[in-house]
Amino acid sequence: MNLAAEWTGQQTLWLTAGFAALSGTLYAIARWAAAPALVQLAAAVETGLNLLATALLVPEYLSTRMLRRAVGRPPAFLYTYGDAVCGLTCAAHRGAGVLLTALHTGALRIDHRAALVIGIGSAAAVLGIWL
Repeated sequence: MNLAAEWTGQQTLWLTAGFAALSGTLYAIARWAAAPALVQLAAAVETGLNLLATALLVPEYLSTRMLRRAVGRPPAFLYTYGDAVCGLTCAAHRGAGVLLTALHTGALRIDHRAALVIGIGSAAAVLGIWL
């Protein structure tokens, strides 16, 4: 079905205006908002990883606390779980830091032409999906 053949002049005008507005918005986001947004994303990722690690450490904390009261000293293997969680959390922090630093560096290097290509290409992809 060929939608373009059935469109009226007003529909074509609205599509063109929508494309221009979406392209301009995505241009501005790519050019000026991407780098500051990645800084905020880095803080959110760090907080999320810390909350996840804390939630994963609660069972170890409760079991060692209970065993300290009951036996006096918990078995050493209980601490292995906590060490594994902390090690994985540190690795995730490093990996996220490297990835977000690379993305931030790339976002800082976006010039006028690259932002224009990103804006027009993204708008064409979005409008292409909707049609």
